[in-house]
Amino acid sequence: SLVFKNLIDNAFKYSRDKKVEIKKQKNEILFISKGEALSKPLESYFEPYHNSTENKTHGMGLGLYIVKRVLDFHNMGFDYEYLDNKNIFIIKL
Repeated sequence: SLVFKNLIDNAFKYSRDKKVEIKKQKNEILFISKGEALSKPLESYFEPYHNSTENKTHGMGLGLYIVKRVLDFHNMGFDYEYLDNKNIFIIKL
């Protein structure tokens, strides 16, 4: 539930239209939202406190760190794609 909450919260926070679409396909769960592509490689967001605390519109940089650690614990994969102006975060079951 913590993984879902973080991915949904991020989708709402950073989406252009404040919407998130959640899909299940094959052995994956996708969290899709319209917005800007990640500015750094996905792996850099797995570091705790990666955000600057000077920018008050962002969190502390723990969301994707937590997501990755929980999924690793359960031997699940995590990936990211940017396609058609949409951020797609993928949980690989």
